[in-house]
Amino acid sequence: MDRNPVAVLDDGCWADLSNLRVLVLGGLFPVLHENMFSHLPKLESLDLRSCQISTILPGAFKGLERLEELRVSDNPLEEFCVQSLQPLVRLTYKDFDEGDLVEC
Repeated sequence: MDRNPVAVLDDGCWADLSNLRVLVLGGLFPVLHENMFSHLPKLESLDLRSCQISTILPGAFKGLERLEELRVSDNPLEEFCVQSLQPLVRLTYKDFDEGDLVEC
């Protein structure tokens, strides 16, 4: 989806993609909301680089227990809640500055 000019992701937009393992997004997503990816339980790699994300709320990665790789670099992060990472128990590769993490 990194070549599509997507700006809004509706609730449930991933409902029919529950077997998806890799997702590369491109577009303008200023805020990652709670349960945004919860319909993707088999996701192993999520690439959100250069999506103009300024806020990652707690619960944004809820349901992504299998996620191993997370890329969120090249975003103007102002609020990246450390609690949003709690569900990511298998995370082995992360591409973001830990200085961007804040308690929310």
